[in-house]
Amino acid sequence: MASPSLYTAVKGWLQTTFAPMQVLDFDQIEPQLEQGTASFLVVEELFASESSMSIGDRAAACLREEASILVHVFVPAPESSSAARTLADNVRQRIAYRTINGVRITSASPPDLEVLNDGLWSVAVIDAEAQFDRHVALP
Repeated sequence: MASPSLYTAVKGWLQTTFAPMQVLDFDQIEPQLEQGTASFLVVEELFASESSMSIGDRAAACLREEASILVHVFVPAPESSSAARTLADNVRQRIAYRTINGVRITSASPPDLEVLNDGLWSVAVIDAEAQFDRHVALP
């Protein structure tokens, strides 16, 4: 699971950049699929790890968090999978290599068509690799 700093930075940037489209957490998908009729984005962290990136001064150690953040793009029917792929590619182009409140996006994958939900939704996903450095005093 990614830290709140990394996760909220990416999610907040997506909300601002793609407003008025909703940007949801992964556990909010089902209610939106049942009630929604507009395209929306979902943020999910695939994995995260943290390691020390500095030596020497224990009062200002640098810790680097690395995470894989998936951005799922949901587009309702009658839009085609092409519309989901196009929107996902737009997300990829806008987020790739960007620094968002100290979070560096080091890569973003091309869109991958993920699933179709009974012909009601087309879904594509991109994988954004992120790094976030923080400084802490070690005990």
